[in-house]
Amino acid sequence: MPAQPKTLYMKVSSRIVAELPRFFGSFETAIGEMFQNAYRAEANSVIVSYSESQHILIVSDNGPGCEPDRLLTAGETGWDNPKVAQDPAGIGAFSLLRPEYVESVNYESHGKHNWTMTLNQDSLNGAPVVVTPLQDNPAKKGMTITLQLNEKLKVTKDMLRRAKGFYPFDLVWIDNDSGDVDKLETLKSWEPVLTFDLPGVGKLEALYIDRSSHYSQTSEKTAVWQCIPIHSSAFANALANAAQQMAAPGLASEMIPLKVRFFVDTESGLRAKLPDRNEILADEHLEAAALAIVKEVYERCTKAITDSAKSWSDQTEANHSKGKITFPKGMEWLDEYLAYNNSAFARVMEFAGYVMIDYPLPETANGFNANEGDGDYLDLDCDQHKYFLRSANIVRTDSDLLATSLNNQNIPAILADGVTTNIAITNLRADGHNRWLAMADSIVVDGVGPVKYLINLEGSGWDIPDIDDHPDINDDVAIVFAGTPQGFLSVVDEEFWTGVIGIRLSHEGDLCDYESYEYGEYSLDARSIRTDLEAEAMRFLSGNLSEMRKEMFEIIRAVEEMEKGANDITYQLSALAKITTSANVLASIKSRIEQAVREVKSACEEARLEARDLDQKINTAISGQPTAVLIPTP
Repeated sequence: MPAQPKTLYMKVSSRIVAELPRFFGSFETAIGEMFQNAYRAEANSVIVSYSESQHILIVSDNGPGCEPDRLLTAGETGWDNPKVAQDPAGIGAFSLLRPEYVESVNYESHGKHNWTMTLNQDSLNGAPVVVTPLQDNPAKKGMTITLQLNEKLKVTKDMLRRAKGFYPFDLVWIDNDSGDVDKLETLKSWEPVLTFDLPGVGKLEALYIDRSSHYSQTSEKTAVWQCIPIHSSAFANALANAAQQMAAPGLASEMIPLKVRFFVDTESGLRAKLPDRNEILADEHLEAAALAIVKEVYERCTKAITDSAKSWSDQTEANHSKGKITFPKGMEWLDEYLAYNNSAFARVMEFAGYVMIDYPLPETANGFNANEGDGDYLDLDCDQHKYFLRSANIVRTDSDLLATSLNNQNIPAILADGVTTNIAITNLRADGHNRWLAMADSIVVDGVGPVKYLINLEGSGWDIPDIDDHPDINDDVAIVFAGTPQGFLSVVDEEFWTGVIGIRLSHEGDLCDYESYEYGEYSLDARSIRTDLEAEAMRFLSGNLSEMRKEMFEIIRAVEEMEKGANDITYQLSALAKITTSANVLASIKSRIEQAVREVKSACEEARLEARDLDQKINTAISGQPTAVLIPTP
């Protein structure tokens, strides 16, 4: 015979009663349940008496009390006023009976209901609970809950302040051991800079910079539901999602406050997750509330930006300093926030019609010792110049090297997709022996000119056909200079050019080509770079000039090494005097060495004169005077 269908009903096992206390994560949450019951009973005063020595905590309120069976039946609440009791779970009394916290609980109700009873672990397991009626006493009113605590549990005033949340009743602490009495206020760690009400949604309090912390800024998104502060990740996520629906989502995301207290309006439909109400339910009501909040913040901020930006300077540094820009009354906090948050400042400037100009400054290139575990080596860094500019005269290009070249010549340029840059280079030329330098008569970029030079710091090709396809320009060329060789030689001493070559070498991993090492420190040999650039520029005038320049540099190097050696010898003589006991031996050695040092220094002087003469010949040749006699035939 085939199996017949049967009807089943969902039900709850009696075993669940014993497990209900575990639904609550902490004793602080359990205290919060007692405070919530006092609030729902419309009490306006709660007194907490504590004896650490006797492990007793007494919580008394001045509400009307309640019927005992309401506390003993899971799911029953007895709260009829929807304004103070939204989504009551009816299991708060069970939260107290975790053995780690409480051994027993005594309830004593006076007022509308007069009775007393005691609960313990046996009560959870089905033992009968005796409820004893009490005589009506007009002098007593409210519920008194006496907890016999686990001796390991300690209760603090801060624990009570946090559990109080934003309940409007007065909370008084009495320490029965010391006699200390203190009125406990709601624990607020910050004060808002922005506050507004959204009818049917709630009230928002917001803070953008936490001045109490000098090291980090901790985000805090709190929904205050039925006076309970809930640090809610669901609320935080809903705010972030709502920002993406604004016209400028990047700006909207930056304008979400660091810290938020959102006092939920009961009409909003938002609800807390039961039973311990430690999270807001992620549903359409939360999405609607978050969207309303973000929209209001976004509109206030964008209006303040639009109204104020008209008076701002057309150029400002990327790192905002407080006081450089102004905002309307009530939105002044934006100034300080933007001075703290560079990312938010960038979004604001973008919204106000500015663009960021960002490029490296080769003249700041600096070599330093680096070590990744296998010994020291030379590395290099340089500063970036960043500023915001509001102007129609900005070159837009798809070439990073072109933008870098123009910006270093005070011609504002930014990278942009989908643009074609027109570059006109006249009489581009190079010497096949040159590594770094090419020359041109003129360079014009998109009608902007004259451009003095183009630089390539990356070394991955120019993406400029005139340069890439030129038969005499090799892959290493980093500078195309518009002008004469003499013009380049007049500026080659500037640190900019050695920085260009240093950055290029760094990108290609070839800094060792121009490194110097002295006293345990690596550095970029800027003089060698400059000398090579001079020689390459001179090669456009004459190969002889280039060779003469290199010869002069070698002479100077040799002279410096000899002078250094002579100085080292002199130093060693003074050290020898300290350890030699024979005066005659020392005198003889010293005399011979001093004679050698004099000869070395004399040779150095002669070499310097030769180098100076060679330098004069080079300068004469560069200046355009006759060179047939001055430049020797190789």
